[in-house]
Amino acid sequence: MSESAADSAWKDFQAPRLGRFTHQRSIRFTKPLGWGEDGIVWRVRVDSKTYALKIFWDIQPRVLNYWAFRRECQNMSLLAKMRFAIENSADSIWLHPNRETHREGVYNLHAFSDEGRTRQRYREIPDAVKYSAAPRLRECYGWALISGEEIWTMPQPLRPPIIRLGQDGRDYRQFFRPQQYYAIVYEYISSSEAGLDVDVVQPQLDFLWL
Repeated sequence: MSESAADSAWKDFQAPRLGRFTHQRSIRFTKPLGWGEDGIVWRVRVDSKTYALKIFWDIQPRVLNYWAFRRECQNMSLLAKMRFAIENSADSIWLHPNRETHREGVYNLHAFSDEGRTRQRYREIPDAVKYSAAPRLRECYGWALISGEEIWTMPQPLRPPIIRLGQDGRDYRQFFRPQQYYAIVYEYISSSEAGLDVDVVQPQLDFLWL
C-alpha cells in the first residue's frame, strides 16, 4: 500500500493522489489481457514479478475536463485510503446503510477520514453498516509513464491494434511512437484465481456501493 494511503484527513479524501509505481525498470510485456475505451491492459513482468499494466489512450482531458487516467487514479487512491482506515482504526467504521442522495454518499466517504472516525456520525442509527475488516480488492501499486517506443517495439503479437469505437467506427484510439503515455500498475490475478465466488464478490460490491 502506498504511503499516500495513510494520509487520511478529510482534505486528503477531497484531493486524492495516487502514488507513483516505485519499482519501474525494464518492463517485459507478456500478454494482452483486454482493451476498452479508456485503454489496454497487458500482463507484464517487472523485476521478476508479474503485474497487470493498464495503459491509457489519452494523455490529457478529452471532453468536459474528463480524463479516464485521472479519474481512475483518484478512485484507486480513495479505495486505498478507505482500506487503510479500516485496517488501522481502533474502532469500527459506521456507514449509512441505504444511501440515496449525493450528500449521504459524501458522508459515508467522510466516515473513513480522521475526522469522520472521530465523529462516528452513523454509529447510533438503526441498521448502520459496520466495517472492521476490508474486503479483498485487487492491489493497485501506483501510476507509471510508458513510452510509445516501448509499446511499438514489443513483439508483433503483443502490439496494440487501432481500436475503432462507435457504430460508424469514426472514433478510434491508437498509440504513437513519440508520445509518453500514462499507466496504472495493478496486482495480476489469473482467471483461474479470480473466480466468481459469491462470498468474495458480494462483499466487494457492497463495499463499492456504500
